[in-house]
Amino acid sequence: SRNVLYIAREPEILARELELKPQEVLKRLESGKRKLLEARKKRKAPFADPTLYTNWNGMWIQAYFAAWRAFHEPFLKEFALKTLDRFMETGFDPAKGMRHWIPPSPSPLPASTRGGSAFGGQGREEKGEGGETGFLEDQVEILAAVVEAFEITGEKRYLDFSKTLSALLFEKYRAEAGGFYDTSRSVQEGHLKFRQKRLQDSPAVSPNATAGIALLKLYHLTQNEEYLKAVEEILQSFFEEAKALNYFAAGYINVLDFYLKGAVKAVVAGEKEKEPFRELHEMALFTYRPYLITSPLTEELQSPLNDPSLNLLYQESKAINRPVAMVCSGKSCKPLTDSPAEFWKQILE
Repeated sequence: SRNVLYIAREPEILARELELKPQEVLKRLESGKRKLLEARKKRKAPFADPTLYTNWNGMWIQAYFAAWRAFHEPFLKEFALKTLDRFMETGFDPAKGMRHWIPPSPSPLPASTRGGSAFGGQGREEKGEGGETGFLEDQVEILAAVVEAFEITGEKRYLDFSKTLSALLFEKYRAEAGGFYDTSRSVQEGHLKFRQKRLQDSPAVSPNATAGIALLKLYHLTQNEEYLKAVEEILQSFFEEAKALNYFAAGYINVLDFYLKGAVKAVVAGEKEKEPFRELHEMALFTYRPYLITSPLTEELQSPLNDPSLNLLYQESKAINRPVAMVCSGKSCKPLTDSPAEFWKQILE
């Protein structure tokens, strides 16, 4: 408190103590603030890194999705999707995966007002394509974000991108003994040639744990056993280390808990342009339950989601000409419904 300015007394209290009118106290405070600002402008500002880092933006996107689910403010979802699209377009190398950072926008406008925004300043001043090769955290934070973007939008392009990024993750970062290295196998420079496989949550959740959650979601969405196998390898290879790390392996414990308990899948089938579909879809998205996966099912998604039993749900919605929903856990499913209230009840049961 001796180094940081703070409000010790409200203006009304100061006015009584100094025997002044409240307006006079406010006037003096404003005068003092102006003088302090003028003095501060004469000093050299501390360095602030404005770079648009991929991993941190991936975390921010997921945070904005969570905020949208809680507060239902459209701009939260819109900004998160706009940021994700920007990184998919400018931060992805088809041969290597996600870059570590993306180049700045040529626009002088702040990020919050220009199209294709991202969390951060205008980025590095260097020209070029951005960080040439990303790290494991760059891949998995965007993977987690893009899987959730598919749940939220039902757009096939997000599902396709998650499959592409997962394939590169397996090719470039996967360890033979299970889990993922923090650098790509194509990086052989300096100390980066010594690849590490980390589990500890410090300072953020371990990239291997983030990968585990995202891949489990993808498995339950697509029924692709390769994703489940990769998660099982993570759990097996880090088992002893997780016991030693205790609560610094909380991310690993979340993966293990998700794996053992399984997902609760809320499926909404029909034409997503129709209002009844949106009502059912958002009921699932706005309802909190651990390990709940929302699976939008439209005509174009029947083959990519690869679940014949759920495709019957879409055929039913088509036959009755209205969206329907169903909640499944394991191999059992509750009766289908077209009522948002009943759907909410089934999710929480």
